[in-house]
Amino acid sequence: MKFLNVSFFSTVMVAGLMLSSLAVTALECGDTITTAEVLSEELLCNVIPALLVVGPAGRLTMARRGIECSGGNIDIILVRTGAFVTGEKINDYSIGVLTSENGFHSISDIEIEDSGSFGIQLVS
Repeated sequence: MKFLNVSFFSTVMVAGLMLSSLAVTALECGDTITTAEVLSEELLCNVIPALLVVGPAGRLTMARRGIECSGGNIDIILVRTGAFVTGEKINDYSIGVLTSENGFHSISDIEIEDSGSFGIQLVS
């Protein structure tokens, strides 16, 4: 990770947590995630954001599948309170993971390549 931008009022827990018993569904670019989901295939997106994870029930496990955003967009945005993302591989982005709104989001086990502006940007 080349850069971490942290806002004073954000709370993020970074831990190596594993989730089990998650449904594997075919996610598509631009999807809004409101339940526990597993990314089952690589995504090549040109929409902003590639995926939107809505807490507190929105949980994204990527199982080392990657998202590549052509044109340097935002890969994943975590919104509301307590959204969760893990096991991600981020390539070719302006912002890999952007948090917003109330905080208490969880980001773990993230691999960031081809750094854009921010690997992870925390905003509340």
